Amino acid sequence: MANTPCKPFNSNTKIWIPNRNSFFYPDAAVACGEIDTDKKYGILNNPTVIFEVLSASTEIFDKGQKFAFYRTLPSLKEYILISQEAYYIETFYLKTNQTWEYQAFAAIDTPLQIKSLGIEIPMKDIYRYVEISN
Repeated sequence: MANTPCKPFNSNTKIWIPNRNSFFYPDAAVACGEIDTDKKYGILNNPTVIFEVLSASTEIFDKGQKFAFYRTLPSLKEYILISQEAYYIETFYLKTNQTWEYQAFAAIDTPLQIKSLGIEIPMKDIYRYVEISN
C-alpha cells in the first residue's frame, strides 16, 4: 500500500460501521486507494488505518468493543492505540482474513512501524509535545 495514494483524516471524520448502523469518531484515520467518503456528512466509509489515543475513560472500550466493531470493516488493515500515560503504542495488523498480528512499541527510541502504509515514524516524534509523568 505504500505506493498507493493515501489521505489522512482528523478526529472530525466519522467512520461508518454498517454492522452497528452507527458511526465512531476516531482520533485519526488514513484511507488509501479509492477513497469512499460522504462529504456532506463527514463520513469515511473505507479507512485503511485507524488511530485512537487512549485515555482512562476510553481505553477499555477502544481496546474491546470499539475494535470489534472496527474489525467488521473490510477496508481496515491496521488499528493503532496510542497511550497518553506512557511511551507505549500498540498495533493490530491484519495479516489474513481473520488473523490480527499484535505488536507493542515501548521504547522512545523505537520507530513505530505502520505496516499497512509501509512507513516508520520515530516514537520520539509522536510524543514530542507530550509530557509523561513517571
